[in-house]
Amino acid sequence: MKALIRPARLADAQRLQSINLAALGYDFSPADTARRLQCALARPSDRLLVCEVDGRVEGYIHLADYEAI
Repeated sequence: MKALIRPARLADAQRLQSINLAALGYDFSPADTARRLQCALARPSDRLLVCEVDGRVEGYIHLADYEAI
């Protein structure tokens, strides 16, 4: 088993949609997931990393700045 952490790319949208549905219950369409991913990738303050295991995306982390009180 070989794991690789790399920046997410728009081509990962389909796999992220599947992960979100299975793990988090997010029922966004593949097209909506791709749109949301594209927005996140365009924001300079966001970082989105995926974990590939044997060439397949198995997880991700989305880092974003926000203010909390």
